Amino acid sequence: MMNKNFKLLIENEALTGSFIKSDGSTERRVLSYKPCFNETDYVELTMQAEAVETEGFAKFIIELHNNSSKEVVINDFYVDFSVEGSDKKIVFPEQEDYYLLLPIATDMNERLLVFPYDKTQIELCEIFPESGVIRCYLYAAARKSAPEFRHAPWQNPSRSLVMAPGTGFQAVFYLTFAASETEVINFTGRYGKTPLEINGPACGLRTIGHHFFETPVSLDIYKDMSNGEISATVTNGRLSSLKSTKGSIESIDPKHPFGDICLECSDGRKFTTRGEIGTFADDAGYTYDLEDLRVTTKYDLCNELLTFDLSIKNTTAKTLQLDDIALPIPLYSRMGWGVNPAERMIRHSQVAGNNSFFLGTPCDGKAPYLLCVPMEGTAWQLFDMVSFDDEKGNYEGPHGHYCVYLYGGGLAKRAALDEGGRTRLPASSLTLEAGEERTFGMCFEWVDSYEQAREKLIKHGKVDVQILPGLTVPRDQKAKILLRSTYSDVTISPEFPKDTDINLFSKKDGSVLYEVSMRHLGENLLTLHYGNGKVGYIEMFACLPVADLLKARAAHITDNQLQHSGKWYDGLLRERNNKTGVFLDPDHHDEINDWRIYAITCDDPGLSKPAFLSAKNALIPNQREVDALDYYIEHFIWGGLQNTDKSEYPYAIMGIPDWSYNRSKKNLNANELHHIWRIYDYPHIALMYLKMYQCAIAYPNIKMKLSPLEYLIRSYGTFLAMYQYPFEIEHTYAWSNGYWSPYGTGFYNELVITETINALRSEGLTEKARRLEYHWQHKAHFFIKECSDLFGSEYAFDTTGFETTQAVVNWGREHATPLYTSDQRSLLSYTPKDVEAFDLNQRFCNLACRGVVENAYYITGSDIRGESSRYTLGYMAQMGGWALLQDALYATCEPFDLLRIAYTSLLSSFCLINAGDKDSNYGYWFPGLENQGASSGGFEGVPIGYSWLGQKTHKGYWIYSSETDLGYCGYLRGASLILANDPDFGETCYGGTITVDGGVKRLKPADGVGREFHMIQSRTKRLHMIVSNASIMEVQIYSDGHINIAFNEICSEQAAIKIFTHEKSDRFRVIDHTMDACTHTEVKLTMKPDISILFT
Repeated sequence: MMNKNFKLLIENEALTGSFIKSDGSTERRVLSYKPCFNETDYVELTMQAEAVETEGFAKFIIELHNNSSKEVVINDFYVDFSVEGSDKKIVFPEQEDYYLLLPIATDMNERLLVFPYDKTQIELCEIFPESGVIRCYLYAAARKSAPEFRHAPWQNPSRSLVMAPGTGFQAVFYLTFAASETEVINFTGRYGKTPLEINGPACGLRTIGHHFFETPVSLDIYKDMSNGEISATVTNGRLSSLKSTKGSIESIDPKHPFGDICLECSDGRKFTTRGEIGTFADDAGYTYDLEDLRVTTKYDLCNELLTFDLSIKNTTAKTLQLDDIALPIPLYSRMGWGVNPAERMIRHSQVAGNNSFFLGTPCDGKAPYLLCVPMEGTAWQLFDMVSFDDEKGNYEGPHGHYCVYLYGGGLAKRAALDEGGRTRLPASSLTLEAGEERTFGMCFEWVDSYEQAREKLIKHGKVDVQILPGLTVPRDQKAKILLRSTYSDVTISPEFPKDTDINLFSKKDGSVLYEVSMRHLGENLLTLHYGNGKVGYIEMFACLPVADLLKARAAHITDNQLQHSGKWYDGLLRERNNKTGVFLDPDHHDEINDWRIYAITCDDPGLSKPAFLSAKNALIPNQREVDALDYYIEHFIWGGLQNTDKSEYPYAIMGIPDWSYNRSKKNLNANELHHIWRIYDYPHIALMYLKMYQCAIAYPNIKMKLSPLEYLIRSYGTFLAMYQYPFEIEHTYAWSNGYWSPYGTGFYNELVITETINALRSEGLTEKARRLEYHWQHKAHFFIKECSDLFGSEYAFDTTGFETTQAVVNWGREHATPLYTSDQRSLLSYTPKDVEAFDLNQRFCNLACRGVVENAYYITGSDIRGESSRYTLGYMAQMGGWALLQDALYATCEPFDLLRIAYTSLLSSFCLINAGDKDSNYGYWFPGLENQGASSGGFEGVPIGYSWLGQKTHKGYWIYSSETDLGYCGYLRGASLILANDPDFGETCYGGTITVDGGVKRLKPADGVGREFHMIQSRTKRLHMIVSNASIMEVQIYSDGHINIAFNEICSEQAAIKIFTHEKSDRFRVIDHTMDACTHTEVKLTMKPDISILFT
């Protein structure tokens, strides 16, 4: 602002000010003063004015002093400022602060800014057009009580100026010229001092209301806070930006800043700071008065930390009970088409009492990550999604903003009364006595890795928890729980002591390792006790052995098949309501409404069941299940859902809502033509045919409708159609600008195309193999060399591609070439370096959208589709787990951390299979033999939840299975017996049990499949064994390096075991075969019960 000279003249009993600018512009009377009070005989009035020439403003100071021996009470005290331009009387209701912009006669388009300073506060403003003044009340007890204001909703108490004998009062106004709003903001932002409360002292800058004539405008006030680690912006008392100074993405949603709070009293009253205007304080605090409560928030920078303090004060003379105290945490997670996912955050949240925290990771997994930790004395009891109805803060669940509950007694009570509510963690209410204040705190900081996040948690007084083989644990396996902290007294207590064994496995400085066995099927809450009364929680789940789960699920799908020749949907593998037992079909939609009825017959929900059933029978055949699949193919698929090979579009698959509707359309317009373009449908059917082919080859004793070759040809035809028709149809009608390209998106289950290619070659169908290989190679090239968004799918952000991305990596490692032409291009378009770079990218993305550091069975290992509190344990939990396992086994990275999260992911969704034994009444979620093998399509961790299909959940469990069987397909691909020499857990057996007998380690598979064994001793020393058409019964490992593998169910002459090592320097010898030491070999197992190798 330009420096200007000011001269103020004081005349007689009233103050008259004239501003004489250095450019000589005309003087103008711009303000006058008139006191109005009682007992004037006892008060001395003085006024003074001074110009602050170096700063470009003037000060106007009014002082009152009580020189008497009596207390003086002044009910109304106001200042009149002259103004022009208003033709009607206006009353501006009370605000915590006003400033005035008054017109003046100059040629510079300027206005006079009259700005209350320091402790001066204007309580009420009125415009009197007849006298041309704005009357600004410093005290307005009498005026507020006037008859015309009897219905006014005053927020602040009516107050009078009370001066004890010998005391006084001072009011200070700053006056300057402003030609723009920017100049106003600069000045008010520099000198603004407004009271914390109506009777309180001046305590710093707040949002200043700009009130001028009939159009008051609010100006946002920003406060920047930064150091060498953190860069933050506080807007109107809320955290609106939080970045790392060294470079990071934005972590706070700019439309929904952090720092609001939601409160509910025991009498049902709800309060929130959202939409409220608070007041700033000198210590950077920000205060809201909410009827009976005063809420103050404060931000501070302390080295690498940004701290957030929250205090809640009872301002009444009575006791208050707060049932809910909820703190929304809106990370910048809003996705959309055209948005770069790498610029958005995913929340990894653990709500577990004193051991709570959250970690925000960019979607591409690239550091730094944002860690938020509750400080000493603050615990998170529950979490929920809170939806705000309006700007004044009426709120309700279940959708909206993620909230942690510092106290959640009210929410827990509502969930307990709700038929499908979840109340797993203890929750309580907060009682505040009259005048009592409680303070809570949390801190934010940036970390460079998951491991550093764990170290920081320990530094902040938390307990780092890691569990193998996962938080969903089959009952025939033991869990290892590693607890790292600064405490020496960490213990675990079980929810079901009689059915839980907890044994101390090892203990050393800073860590303790427990071994836990859980016999109680279902949810198991383990409680951590540490640090003089602190409590944390681990939510685990015990399930049946995996083999029993697979068997129960397959039998359930088979039992639900409709066989009714009079129905067009004859053969349908039906959906079933887990709660009521009602079967769904095209004539009976049950609780599925509107466009989602497709889930009954087709799309991913309808097609996931035959995909899993066929994949299971390729490994574990059952004649009744194979018969059901053949019946489904003959009556529902071939010529119904799928065109035959004689159609105009051979092998094309009909889309939603069902194939009968699509085949009956009149083809009146382009939108009705050829509903065969949903590309995601094709891989499920192609997989089904492939697995039927494999079953026929491996188990010739199983009776099947078609020849093995016919199943294989149909798999080939379906894959070929996937690459041809959707793209062709989409481009013909230009529906979505390349949306249905088969090359740009990863599709679940499509990775088996490589198995189809290999099978075609083994059958001598080389040309067909080449055709599919061309398309797959095209897709591999796109992902490895060109793809910039691994999350775009049918939705702007989805996790569905991470099977395909890993399959592309596996393919690329076999097909990349290090040979270049002279212009530096690879002969096959990508090099090994390209493949490994892409692998890192897709792996980091897969981890970023997955529960890695959290500890609850419904989130650890689960995929996260943008919001960690909704739709967890989807099919990509296990499918993506397979992808991570591939890298843990075969990539050149350190394998052990990756192996932990990979196997946790593989087991995670098994908690969704409702299966038990007779003692547990056949299922935790919905007991009863008729519900054995039912499944949920996902999980909702909030206290009262709704599934993606729109139905209310049962304690988080969906009433429909939806697409969940796709995940079980992913598990079957990843099922393995693994012996790992983990640096933190010691020797660990995944997917099996281990005993030591006379120095011999005996490993027995418990993965339900028994087709793979891996031994991971270090980053470089690894041995792999993959069995086909047989299963492993036992692995015996001797101290001299001998390994004996015993088999059962050797089912065909093609049974074999493939053995290979990770490094060329690591070699092995097959003892009973005449061959040199080697790094890779395949041994036929025809009728052989076992083989032995030497691996030293």
